[in-house]
Amino acid sequence: MVLTLSPASSVSLKPNRAVDGEGTSILFNTLAKLFIEMKIDGTRIFNMDETSFMPKTARRKVVAVCGSTNVWRKKTKPSFHMTVVGAVSAAGAAIPPLLTVPGVRPFKEDIAALSIKGSAITGAPKGFSNKNIFVQWLELVGENVDYLAKPVVFIVDNSSTHIDAANATHLFQPLDMALFKPYKDCVHDLMLERLCSINDPVVRKTNAIEMACTAYQRALINKPTSAVNGFRECAIWPLSLVELRARLVLYKGGGVKGDISTAAWLTHRDAVIDEVRKEILLLPPFDITGKKRKRTTVDVAGRLVTRELLMAGAYE
Repeated sequence: MVLTLSPASSVSLKPNRAVDGEGTSILFNTLAKLFIEMKIDGTRIFNMDETSFMPKTARRKVVAVCGSTNVWRKKTKPSFHMTVVGAVSAAGAAIPPLLTVPGVRPFKEDIAALSIKGSAITGAPKGFSNKNIFVQWLELVGENVDYLAKPVVFIVDNSSTHIDAANATHLFQPLDMALFKPYKDCVHDLMLERLCSINDPVVRKTNAIEMACTAYQRALINKPTSAVNGFRECAIWPLSLVELRARLVLYKGGGVKGDISTAAWLTHRDAVIDEVRKEILLLPPFDITGKKRKRTTVDVAGRLVTRELLMAGAYE
């Protein structure tokens, strides 16, 4: 086994607590039961998730004079957090987004910036989604799926604002796998385009709402094939237990082909601590209270003190 440094994707420990073979089987059995009993097709399977409006900061290459050692670029970002809630079906249809902005009284110009028909905006103390907003979003969804036969299946993660579903990993979220990355890239391009056109680093709520709707339109609504491919890649539709387990192996094995065994010299920290406690007899530290401490100060007494005399021990 050869170890090397590789770029890693961040995986939160808490929401991925159920990422194991049993959790994958529960997810498959739950979905299979629903699909068969309710005669579900691709138009009635939706994946719902939320993401922040602001993309993560990444290094970008710019045109510079050859030999430049210090190259900088301007960037702009809003001073507030805004949450975008979206959903797509396995057939490629996208539900209009719900935007959550800070505050409880949005301005009329902010509401007028919604450019997608059926989209909505709401307020929260810090711009984060909560349980009440999730219930309001369900009402918004009901208005946008009236044309579909009922019932409709929604696959959501186990965020505290959502229903605790059997699935608890981004590996089985089509939005995370195929759509949110292009959405964030589109937001970044729009912000850079705005900065270059008007040279204004301040992003107001109205500007953020306009860009969020434009990016949602381009990345989700105008590209239904991305949603279809996302569901297929996550093995949700068509549903496949073999592919679901393959996704789990990808998460646990890091994409390395074959079985990865743990080297004999690798030991978990807890095991090392237990071994030390059992195999080594630890005695209490030596008592130093009875020893005479060395002086750390020097009595000047009208003299000039020097480093040479100190090193020679004249001040002991």
